[in-house]
Amino acid sequence: DQFQRDFFLIRQAEYLPYASSLGPGLVQQGDLTDAYYFDFISFAQYRTIYRDISVDPLTIFEEKQPVDVQSGGMEGENIRQDFVTKIVQRDPSID
Repeated sequence: DQFQRDFFLIRQAEYLPYASSLGPGLVQQGDLTDAYYFDFISFAQYRTIYRDISVDPLTIFEEKQPVDVQSGGMEGENIRQDFVTKIVQRDPSID
């Protein structure tokens, strides 16, 4: 999907400059327990999301909205989350 493609391209373009700016051996690529790599992945995700919602955003799209479903037991126990698909239309005059 487009998000995964964009996320890959941003990671590919930004990783070497990021790792070089920190110095050799400081970033353990692929290790999410490494704080530097985790920060890099977080940055790449947020940049991808920002790009997806700010560059030519859709005005009509599908959105998954949560619906709580009670499934036995005492009140408040064993609640599973279901989602329903809704069509959302964004006001095109809002940027």
